[in-house]
Order: sequence, then structure tokens, then C-alpha cells
Amino acid sequence: MNLLYTAFDVFPLPKGASTHIAHSVATLRKRFETLHLVVLGGGDMPAYQEEGNVLIHRWMKSHPNFLRRTEDFGAFLSDLLSEMPRIPEIIHFRDIWSGIPILAHPRTRKSRMIFEVNGLPSVELPYRYPETLRNSVLMAKIRSMENHCLDSAHGIITVSEVNKRCLISRGTSPEKISVIPNTVESVTPNAETGKPPAANMILYVGTFSPWQGLPVLLKACAMLPNPGQRKLMIVGSTKKHFRPVRKLVRKLDIASFTELKIGLPHRKVQRLFREAALSVAPLTRCSRNEIQGCSPFKLIESMNAGTPVIASRLPVCSEIIEHGRDGWLVGPDSPRALALAMEKLLNDPDRLAYLGKNAKIRISECFVFDLWERRVFKFYDNVQQKGGLENGASTDENHSWRDHESQENFRTEAAGRMA
Repeated sequence: MNLLYTAFDVFPLPKGASTHIAHSVATLRKRFETLHLVVLGGGDMPAYQEEGNVLIHRWMKSHPNFLRRTEDFGAFLSDLLSEMPRIPEIIHFRDIWSGIPILAHPRTRKSRMIFEVNGLPSVELPYRYPETLRNSVLMAKIRSMENHCLDSAHGIITVSEVNKRCLISRGTSPEKISVIPNTVESVTPNAETGKPPAANMILYVGTFSPWQGLPVLLKACAMLPNPGQRKLMIVGSTKKHFRPVRKLVRKLDIASFTELKIGLPHRKVQRLFREAALSVAPLTRCSRNEIQGCSPFKLIESMNAGTPVIASRLPVCSEIIEHGRDGWLVGPDSPRALALAMEKLLNDPDRLAYLGKNAKIRISECFVFDLWERRVFKFYDNVQQKGGLENGASTDENHSWRDHESQENFRTEAAGRMA
């Protein structure tokens, strides 16, 4: 039996989505004769790559218009399906940009469809392209595409209860949805989580996107008493939104104790988690974090390293952290509340050690790779046993926006920029 796994993501990259794809491939390759992985490429990545029974197909081109990129990727995927000698029995897609061309292809009618929902474009795109909010026709079209993928899938994986509630509110049957949170690949041994003497580093890992709340953290650090005794380490996965962050660091006059890094290898990020006194996930209160919700890798990896996390008191964080036991939760969007929490914990090494110890226990009990793998295998078994009904895709309905006049609203700054 073969599997097709698709994602409109550059792979590999030092970010959460890429880590999740790697975990999925490492697990699913054990169950299938051949696993076809279709992703975006970039730089000097090979367009085609074989890793044992994993065949990686990368779409290496790009376009300055986001919607055009999704269309071109869909055409690439459709051509690949047409050329395959044998269509995989199971098809797993991580986004509607993959799902729509797959569901529309005449050769996939007998395949079992799995839709992995980490986020919905109708919620996320307005944060990346604010002008989409002014285009009600386009947003309605995107929601229609999302509904088509949700309705046509035989099973749906998502990473949080927040996401599950969002999908149920869209009319998806709860029985169709399995919540499988993100996980760490291996539990860090206790011997590797000891802190250096007088650890004082505050660590942020993630993107520079505004909804991640980095400006809140920067303003909070500017409020700390004796800031020269602290070190703020900011590790971004990509350069996007970097300039506004650097500008704010200078404006707040915290550059003397702030270090900015971009695109560090995962092993170096893991080492920083082990060395930090605490890490911060200051997610903002917005639909991106509340209507739907991720399962932040940075929380899980920090806790696995024995480093307590101060996170926003939002449901996506409360699913992972128990306040005062294995982490600390503060009101979102409040630099003052975050500053008080950081100062309180940094001045209380015993409490930090207590939180760090319990954080590791929490990860070892609920977020280990073996448990995640068993959940994935059980989900796949259930999907395969649901019977031989064809997927609900309709070849009559047009779920494409090619030639839509609003495409030009999405032109990005650089012609070669990836989504």
C-alpha cells in the first residue's frame, strides 16, 4: 500500500511545520511500501529526492502572487498524479491548496482522503494579507474550498481541541475529527537539562509575525528592573517581519542585552532551550489564536528541556500548561503582566526548578513521540476500515480562482518569495 502526503510548505526548514512533517514522514514510512512526499522547495534543495521508501517531489518554482503560487503548485500536483503509474490508496493533505487539486483529479476517486488541519486560510490569510478582508467574494470562495475539503475527507487530524471546536462549528462531524497534539521526538535526559550557574537568559523562538506577540515581549523586557542583568535571545525561523522587530528593539533601547538570530539549526535551538532560564510564548488575543489554535512546538520543546514557559492565558496554551505547576500563564497583550511574571520567576530559582521539573514530567506523560505515533496509526487504521465509499469530491464544481481579478492584491515584495 502506498501513501501520498502533500503540504504547501517548504521542506525542510527550521520551523514548526517542517518539524511536524518530518515526524509524520518518519512514522508513516513504516506503514507503507512507498511514501510520496510533495512539498515546496527552495535554494539548493533537489527537485526530486529518494530517501529509502520516501520519494520527495518538490515544486521549485515561485511567483510573487500568493494565489498564483497556490494555483501553480496545484497544477504541479495534478500533473504528478496523472503521471503516477499507481495512485496511492491513502492521500494525506495538509492544506486546501493541496486538497482541491487532489479531490478534483479523476484518478483519486477511490483513494481514502485525510485532511490535516493545522489552520484555515480564511482565518490566517487576513493576518498575512490584510486586504483580503475587503474582498468578500474571495473570502467566501476560500471558505467554500475549506468546506469542500472538510466534507470530502474520510478523516480529519487536527492538533488542538480549539481547532476541533472550530471545525465542528463549521458543520464537521465530531466523529470525523481526531485531535493529535504535537510532540517531541525524544525526551531530553535529565542530565542534559541542568542550567548553567546564574542562568538569566529569556528565550523567544518562533516567527516574527505580529500575532505571535513579540512586541509585547520586547515592551515587557524594557520594563524589567536592572535589564542589564538579563539577556534576551530571540530566534526567528525566517526573515519575514524582522525589520519592524529590530526597529522596536532600538526604539525601546534594549539592544544592549538583546540578541537576534535567524534560521538556526534545530539542534542549536534545542541547546538554547536547555540553557535558558525561561522561555516566553506571548501569543496575542486574536482569531488566529482563539477561533482556531495551534499546538505550539516551542512550548513542548522548552518544557522537554526542563525550561519553564511563560505563555499567554489562551486555550491553546492552557491545553499544554497548567499554571503554577508546569508553567506560567499571563493575560495576553499585557507587557506589564508579562514583565511582572518574568521578574517574579527570575528572582525565584526554586520555583523555576519546580516548574521545570514538572514540565518535563508533563511532556514525558502526554507529548512523547511513541504516544503520538500510536495515535496516528490508530487514526489511519480507522480511516482504512471505514469502507469503500468514494470521496465526496465533485468534478462539476469549480473550486479554482484562476484569472480572479483580485489576484493582484496579493503581490508580495519579492518575486522569489515562498509562502
